[in-house]
Amino acid sequence: MDGRLATISSEARQLLRKGGFSSTSEALRLAPTALAKELGIALPETLKLIAELRGEGDGTADLKGTRKAPPIIRNAFEMREETNGEIARAVTTLCKPLDKILNGGIPLKQLTEVCGAPGAGKTQLCIQVSVCASIPKDVGGVGGGALYLDTEGSFSPQRASDMAEALASHLEQQYQQLRGEKEESSIPPPTRDEILQNIHVCRAHDYGEQLAFVQCLPMFLRQHPNIRLVVIDSVAHHFRHDFVDMSQRTKLLSRHAHALNAAAHDFNVAVLVTNHMTTRSDQGLVPALGEHWYHGITNRIILTKSDDIVEWVHPRKVFPPMSVPLRRAEIVKAASLQNDSAEFVVVTIGMRSHRGARHQPSSSSSGSVSAAAPSTTAEETLKRLRMVDPST
Repeated sequence: MDGRLATISSEARQLLRKGGFSSTSEALRLAPTALAKELGIALPETLKLIAELRGEGDGTADLKGTRKAPPIIRNAFEMREETNGEIARAVTTLCKPLDKILNGGIPLKQLTEVCGAPGAGKTQLCIQVSVCASIPKDVGGVGGGALYLDTEGSFSPQRASDMAEALASHLEQQYQQLRGEKEESSIPPPTRDEILQNIHVCRAHDYGEQLAFVQCLPMFLRQHPNIRLVVIDSVAHHFRHDFVDMSQRTKLLSRHAHALNAAAHDFNVAVLVTNHMTTRSDQGLVPALGEHWYHGITNRIILTKSDDIVEWVHPRKVFPPMSVPLRRAEIVKAASLQNDSAEFVVVTIGMRSHRGARHQPSSSSSGSVSAAAPSTTAEETLKRLRMVDPST
């Protein structure tokens, strides 16, 4: 047995010996579901054990969303002064229409959910914001990194590289302007490779690994204090397919939301998760995971892709004109934002404003229908998707 066993409880030592493990590191190499099977215990107990083996106590605090220490009480004046002193309160999306309705980007210290049908742009937004987390503070960014949990295998390193290269080029131009205004030399902007190195990607193959990721999140954030963004894409995938007992799912999702909110607040990070859409007989197309999950999130944004096609032209003509679908983001729930919407496009360099783009007739529309007609369908879709309060 290794020396780490001396620091864990006698119950944990006995459990590991009974399972045939000779060291804590050997047990930690297994996925949570595999370890639960080896030890013959339930997954929640396994997650507690993993937290203890990693040096986080008995794991009950993170799993149940409670703290052993009493909560810190501050007055409203102190909280306001702390907020006013922050240079950046959000991670920018680098898409002006989105940043405008989001008051700067994905807000720090809050849990923001983005939902939409397949192809609406959820993963594109997640990758874009992960790249933008590296924008230095002296040009309005948060100057940190991103932690990205990929539950569906949809994270694209090449897509991240394309966006990072575009961002590096954009930052170089900004820094050249700063050098012209200031004689003193400044720190060079991050390169494409440095931006990519700031994005830490983890793959979760089942809901057990997803729960373990969130439970170990405080430890990772303490070890990597530069992390300013946590992404889960998507939060719904494993919870929609791996459960038969819906009451257990509801409890785990409530703890999930509580743990993510606690991490966002305690470590001053923005938490961004994606969610699927599902069809209900009484409401039509709505976000998945139900009302309990809805009440646990701070902000909800719904993305839709229109049938309206626009021609996007790069401002500096670096890329040839592109014919792309017009997309829309609408805020339907927010703690400190107004319900609003914005239109944008997804192109080679990422998510950008649709301004300057020329509308083209949709290929799916007939000659008797005007080019603007399909956008009416998008409006109707958004009305069906609005879910300000699912209990009504």
